[in-house]
Amino acid sequence: MQPAQPSTEPAAVDDEKVRALAYSLWERAGRPAGDGGEFWLRAEQELTQRGS
Repeated sequence: MQPAQPSTEPAAVDDEKVRALAYSLWERAGRPAGDGGEFWLRAEQELTQRGS
């Protein structure tokens, strides 16, 4: 049996954590109009980098 290989895929982040951080980022940006997609993506990126 071979030892387990570390995954090369980033760990999935919890949607609830992403939602909360995206909302916080959106509020800090002054609640701009739009769909908020950029804040969701930024939150996912930050949480992935943190390893959360």
